[in-house]
Amino acid sequence: LILELSVRDANYATEAQTLSFGESAFHALTMLNVNSMKIGLLEYNLAIALESIN
Repeated sequence: LILELSVRDANYATEAQTLSFGESAFHALTMLNVNSMKIGLLEYNLAIALESIN
């Protein structure tokens, strides 16, 4: 599970890097918001995983 999350995280980082300067600020902002939500979801899932261990 942790490995899968790390791989997915790396994919998001790559996606963010491939955004070209020519793309609209709106699109960049949207991507930023989507990535923030994904990170929030990762943190939420991690918290639940940690709770279930304890």
